[in-house]
Amino acid sequence: MPWLYLGLTGLLMLMAALTSSPTLIGILIVLILLSAFAAVMGFAAARIGANARNTAAMLGPQELAAIRLRAQRQLQAKASAAAPIETANTARDAQGAG
Repeated sequence: MPWLYLGLTGLLMLMAALTSSPTLIGILIVLILLSAFAAVMGFAAARIGANARNTAAMLGPQELAAIRLRAQRQLQAKASAAAPIETANTARDAQGAG
């Protein structure tokens, strides 16, 4: 579709170059601007659509909640595993200082 608007823009430019009526030239210039804008927006939409993510491949709310829960559990496991080491180091430092 953008190619159609681009072709229309070219045709309107040719018509504007060949006509001698000032009113018709003004109308054609407005139409040229509109069709050129439509062509640019069409090309942009095609480019954005080609690079867009597939919504079918995106994770749903349940999967995201499961991933968050798993990450929280891993953080809690790391924190609980690191706590005894810190406590042992603190106790050793207290004994050495006294």
